Formats: sequence, structure tokens, C-alpha cells
Amino acid sequence: MELSQLNLIANQKLVAKAIGELYYEENIHPTLKEVYNLSLASGIQYEFSARKTIWTSLVVDVDSIVRIENKNKFKVKSAAQFFIDAQEELLLTDIVLSNFLEELNNTIVRDIHLLEKRKNIKAADLLDMSEVQRESFLNGHPKALLNKGRIGWNLKENQLYSPEESVGFKLHWVAIRRDQSTYILSKSINETEILNDSLDIKEKERLLTSFSENKLSKENYFIIPVHPWQWENIIQTQFIFELSNKEIIHLGEFGDKYRPQVSLRTLSNISRPAKLDIKLPLTILNTSAIRGLPKKYIKIGVTISDYLEEIISQDTLLQETNLAIIKERAGASYVSKFFFQVKDAPYRYHEYLGVTWRQSMETLNDESKNISSLMTGNLLFVDNSGKSLIAELIRKSGNDISTWLSHYFKNVVIPLYHLQVKYGISLVSHGQNIILRTKNSLPFGVAIKDFGGDLRISNEHIEKYSDLPDIKNIGTMPAAHLIHDLFTGHMVTLLRFVSTILNDTENFKEIDFYALLAKEVEEYNKNNPPPKEVNLLREKFERVIINTVRFQIGYGDSSERPVPKLGSDIVNPIFLGSESRK
Repeated sequence: MELSQLNLIANQKLVAKAIGELYYEENIHPTLKEVYNLSLASGIQYEFSARKTIWTSLVVDVDSIVRIENKNKFKVKSAAQFFIDAQEELLLTDIVLSNFLEELNNTIVRDIHLLEKRKNIKAADLLDMSEVQRESFLNGHPKALLNKGRIGWNLKENQLYSPEESVGFKLHWVAIRRDQSTYILSKSINETEILNDSLDIKEKERLLTSFSENKLSKENYFIIPVHPWQWENIIQTQFIFELSNKEIIHLGEFGDKYRPQVSLRTLSNISRPAKLDIKLPLTILNTSAIRGLPKKYIKIGVTISDYLEEIISQDTLLQETNLAIIKERAGASYVSKFFFQVKDAPYRYHEYLGVTWRQSMETLNDESKNISSLMTGNLLFVDNSGKSLIAELIRKSGNDISTWLSHYFKNVVIPLYHLQVKYGISLVSHGQNIILRTKNSLPFGVAIKDFGGDLRISNEHIEKYSDLPDIKNIGTMPAAHLIHDLFTGHMVTLLRFVSTILNDTENFKEIDFYALLAKEVEEYNKNNPPPKEVNLLREKFERVIINTVRFQIGYGDSSERPVPKLGSDIVNPIFLGSESRK
């Protein structure tokens, strides 16, 4: 397919997604007669066919979108033009809009590459791939309009380091003075074992030889990896004082080859797949924030991993639903002594240099028992023939859709809900953090990950965790707000799209989808009555929105990461599913 055709398709798909999500976020208000009509303050109109979902978002027919100017109708061609046309409705200043268009063009380039890459790929093909291979075919964040903006990377850097194109790369390694930094290990691992998981015997010897040649001692220095992009673009310049004074020493490029997961910062070892993943800072803007690595989250991640493992071992429901922890095994952080003194500096300056070593998903798999795992974000994949990965997985299991979904809700959603109801523990449960465990392709458990910035505790439960080291680094909020880590994180950001896919490709009605989920929640609630504020059967929930935040805050620096905003309440589809069963 020619570039012009791929470009047209990518733009049309983005406009369709934008209309659906901006309608959900209440930025635009098209009217429906025979088709939807969106009349904008700019004088431009858009017409399109769409289906309104149970969530009040729109699923727009990509081929139906028409742009109307001076009564002349043309098939939509440009996503950039759509946002220019809707500038007043989106409250975009010229400065924010211009930055937005830059991020949009970056996303379109990545989307074009994916269209070409996916043209002969069937949904069933992904089931036979490794996780890191699967993720290279995914579209990214389903709600974020510009989910591959990556401001800071050029075309070549995307080819080298993006999940869509990277064929793997080695990491740079540096030695850092212990008295100037933070290094934390799980009780069950040591520094030698960490290095063994990152470098084979030969490469480890080369690294340690470089360490010795620099006349360094392990008593005074520890060794961590650095992403090659971060080394070239940030560390060499922003840490020139530390490099000159041997607080940081560059040892060279060593070790196994790594490929990025869809989250960019987390890298999978493709030389030895069962070895630890490595999460590294990348000072680029992608989706909601600059992708650094905060020191406070590095410190708490290892502690929380060990603590959650203890909770699971003592909880019958979590044992029965096979909840697993993808543990953070070690972490390190170095913050420049100069930036550290500037308390309210933009957050990126405090997040330049660090690492988290995390258990690989591959360790959850057992071929002899036909046990596999996949990131739940994979369930959103639909191939060019309209076949979905979730439908192919269901067919492979030999079960009908209802049976398969009931297993999913019981073994994935309920344990996450239980953590909130019983323990006040919440994980932002989007498709990257929640791992589906299957046996013979049927859901039998869940694994969770990313316990630094994405795990929080409700205010109502905080006292019982007072003995946790660095408890101050764990986010807290009222339980009524924290339930959104599950409701918005998993229901709105993942299941909203899964139920749409099954409705539109398998004719499995959305109300039936949420009636099955409601049944599992009702059964759980019967035995574990939840506080009303965290009850998943609440009639209404707050509408949490993310794209509008970017429109409002723009692209300037801030000392804290952006946070979502609230729209009007929505009627809870799980409540509607419960009502349909009466």
C-alpha cells in the first residue's frame, strides 16, 4: 500500500477515535438525526455514522466521516485539520494547538508504520508470539488520542527504541557512588544475582574488568544500566559535574539485548527471556507525562512487592484466584545534588537517572501445564479482517463467550476488587499493569505489576500499614476516589473497549457482558459487603477524563505530573447489568 493511502487511513482512524473520546469527555456535542452532525464554531461541520455505547462513548464508522465546508462535502483527510476546526470547542490556545499538532504528526507516523506492519497479521498469530513480540503490534493507550507522540524522539530513534520497530539493543552501564544515591534490594536477592540476570558470564566479566580498570571498589560504588538514548541525550550533559568528579563513571556498553515493551521504559531481555525486565527513565513526553523514574517510587516498589506476596499467601480468595505478583526485585536512583536543591523544579529534573529490575512475565508461564500469560492490553487487538485477539483466545479455549468472560471476571476483576474492599490496596488497573493468566486459554488467574507510582492505599486503611518502610512515598486518598483505579483503570480504560469489540465483531451484547460481571460482583458482595463508596454496583460513577487535561495544561513545565479531571457522572454499566438480571 502506498504511503498516501496509509496516511489517509491513519488520519481517518484518528479522527474517528477523537470524535468518540471527545464525545465521552463532553468536549463536543454532535446531534443525531439520520446520521450524527457536529457543527463547530469555526463554521465547519462533520457528519458521520456511529453507535452509542453503554458507556455513552461513540464508536464511529471510519469510512462514514465527511467534512463539510461552505456546503461542500468531502471525505475527511486530515486529523490535524479536525483539531484546528474544533479549536474553540477544545479551548486550545494557538500555542497549545501547535504543540498538539507536533505530537499528532509523531503519532501519525507511528500509526502508518503499524498499518504496514499489521497488514498480513491475523489476530490468532499473536497468540503464538512471545509477549514482547505481541506488544510490537499494539496501537497503544486506547483513551489517549495521541498515544505515540514521543516528543523528543526523531524518526531514527523511534526505529531503534520503539516497541513497533526495535530489534533490540544493549544498555550502557555506569558506576555510581553509594553515598550519593539510593540502592534497594529485595531480601531474597543480592547485587551479584542482579548482574547475573542482566549479563551472561562473558559480558559480566567484561563489565567487571572495566569496573576494576577504573580503580573502583564495590564498597563505594554500585553498577546500574542506562538506556542508550538517555545516555546520549541526558546523562552525558546534565551530569557532567558528576562524571568529571567520578561520582558517576561510564563503564561502557555491555550485556544482553533488550526490546521495549509497549510502555517504552520497561525493557524485556530477548537474549534470555526469563531474566529480569529492566525499567529505565526516558526524558521524552509520551501520552500524559515525561517518562522519568521518580526516586520515591523506586524506593517503595521493592518493599511493596515483598509485602503483597505475604498478603497473598495468607488470603484464601487471592490464593483460589491465583493472584501473582510480578515482583520488583531491586531499584536504584541518583538525583543531581544541584537539581535536588531546587525543590519545585519541573519533575523531569529529579527523574533522570534510575532503574527498576522487575520479574519477567515469562516466569509465569509453564508449557507443560499449558499455562500462559499476556498483558490484558492485548485483548484490544483487532486485525484487518475484523477478527479480535480476545475472540480467537476464546475459540482456542473451546468455551463460549459467556463462560470465558465469567472466568475472566471471577479470576481477574474480583481479586483486584478484593484488594480494595478488604485491604484498601489499589493498583491503577489499566491494560499494561494487569496480566491475564490462562490455562488451556481459559482465564484462571491474574498477575499485577508496577507498584511504585501505580499502587496506592485508601485513607481508611492507612494505619494498618504504618510499619511499612517509606510509607510516606505511597500515594493515599479516600476510598471513594481510589475505587477509580479499578473502575476507571480497568472498566473504562480496558473493558469498555473489550465489550465494544465483542459487541461489534461477535454480536455479544454489551448489556450481557456487564450482566456477567455484575453476577460475579453480586456474589462477592454477598460474602464481603463493601463500603458503599467502593461498591462496584453503585448506580453512578464520576467520569474521569484525560485528553482534556492536555488541552488545558498545555506543554509547559510543571513540578508535578498532570492528574486527570472529572466530567459529569455516568450511569455504571455494571449497575445496569445487575438491573437487567432482575
